[in-house]
Amino acid sequence: MYKKHYTTINIVLICAGLLLLLSNVSLAFWLRDSFLTDIGVDEKVSIEIFKSYMYMIQIIGGILFSIGLYRLTEIKNISKIK
Repeated sequence: MYKKHYTTINIVLICAGLLLLLSNVSLAFWLRDSFLTDIGVDEKVSIEIFKSYMYMIQIIGGILFSIGLYRLTEIKNISKIK
């Protein structure tokens, strides 16, 4: 039961990481548009903030994906040893 629950959590981490990695541009546009519309910042600053949002989303997605994949392969290796 514990392995099945642990496997499910890791698969969810992998899917969330992939979703963030594949949709990072649209999420970055959404973040930029939702937070910068009231401020009225310069276009160059807006582009730099967009790049920062995009990199942040890529890093978070990559971390989630790699943690889920590492833990999933760790479960498979432990079950092979036993």
